[in-house]
Amino acid sequence: MKYDLSDAEAIKQGKATIQSSYQIAAVNRTVEFEIPFISSAENAPLFSITANEQKINGSIWYGNTFFSSDDDTDFESLIADTYSTDIDETAIGTLYTITPDNETISIELSFAEGKHNSFIYDTSNQITASNSADGTNTWTLKNAQIKQDYKFFIVGEITDHSFSCSSEYTTETIACKEFIDRQYEYLQELYDEYGIAVDFLYSIFNRVLQNSLSAKYDTLFFNAINIQRLNVYKFSLQLDTATLINYELPVDIQRNYAFTPTIYLLEQKSLGNYPIRYIAELATLEFAYGIFTRQFLVP
Repeated sequence: MKYDLSDAEAIKQGKATIQSSYQIAAVNRTVEFEIPFISSAENAPLFSITANEQKINGSIWYGNTFFSSDDDTDFESLIADTYSTDIDETAIGTLYTITPDNETISIELSFAEGKHNSFIYDTSNQITASNSADGTNTWTLKNAQIKQDYKFFIVGEITDHSFSCSSEYTTETIACKEFIDRQYEYLQELYDEYGIAVDFLYSIFNRVLQNSLSAKYDTLFFNAINIQRLNVYKFSLQLDTATLINYELPVDIQRNYAFTPTIYLLEQKSLGNYPIRYIAELATLEFAYGIFTRQFLVP
């Protein structure tokens, strides 16, 4: 594992590159690899991976919000709690599109006994919400006409739930994928600006779906794109022969200005039970180096 710290100007901006090589023995089976990394969707790195000099393609699985770590952080659980960008095209739901005809509207959603499906809900900027003991969700939206419409998408069969609203609304049964695709197309200009592919929304929706969660519309389709998460880049290889895996990633350097000269820090978290050789290529500079990176690979 090599830390390329040879670009003096990049170092001053807190940027560096990590170059990793892993020698994997033949095991005569397909093995899945994961490269964990921490970033928001808008800052996700571009991966360049080769196996025996052949380009390898994989996909990002997005995880949960991540702020910091310590010696007790369970990285393996965090890595396991990431979600595929492959969405079940057979999954369906009911889309309710509400047209507010008053400044205050009320909405109620309840589920059949034994059911509590995932749902996406939309609100105004003034809201009162409650959840009763029987699982009935109610929302009172004030200043409701600030928006042209509100979308409530309930996953599962329409017979699994009961929905009512004081304003007029339309009802439509559509695939979950189609619902996500429609919102992506509607907000295409925003996503293009931040470089967000629809795969990101599939992954975040899968988290909601697989954990039977509810999510606010704005949180899912707007706020989620700049939340820092622990994610993984996954790829699979058939290891019939000894294989050399190489990849390169940009990394951020922490800078501690409390010291003179400034201390530049990288940290490496090792989760696998294998020896690692570290190399640091340094530029000729007048400040000291320390190593702190958050990139690691787990087979």
